Amino acid sequence: ITNKVKLADAYVQHQRYAEAISLYQSCLQGLYADDSHLIKKLLRVLYLNKDYAAAIECGQKLSQEKSFLQDEARVAFAWSLFQAGNLEEAESNFKAMDLQFTNFPHRVEFCKLLIETKKENEAKEKLEELMDEIDHMSAFEQKLKRPILRQIKQLHGGLKTA
Repeated sequence: ITNKVKLADAYVQHQRYAEAISLYQSCLQGLYADDSHLIKKLLRVLYLNKDYAAAIECGQKLSQEKSFLQDEARVAFAWSLFQAGNLEEAESNFKAMDLQFTNFPHRVEFCKLLIETKKENEAKEKLEELMDEIDHMSAFEQKLKRPILRQIKQLHGGLKTA
């Protein structure tokens, strides 16, 4: 199982999603049939492969898992919901991950959803909130957050000109 998962991870890195999906699914048997870690990996690659219905199915299996509530895979689940036309549930999932001083990548994706759904004012406010939170962090934490701050400022700058 470990070798199959590592190979599938390598396939994902090389954008060979169909092969990765096949390997992850082959691992979800027997003792590992309900392994949340594997299901999260499968959910993410299904989203990347644009198989939104299957990604939503995986996300629904994980919805009661505590480890899924703030996980990166939930972002893929929320985007899959959006792509499948379920905007309300997608927005609800993003809002659940919107916690102060944490989940910055998740919250940036939420801002992207707001922009995509023509809610530019809400997105701008959220981006300003994120920048303000980072400004209130220690210098060390700010240094760690530089890449995400760059992304936040880029999104925010794009809204100013719009």
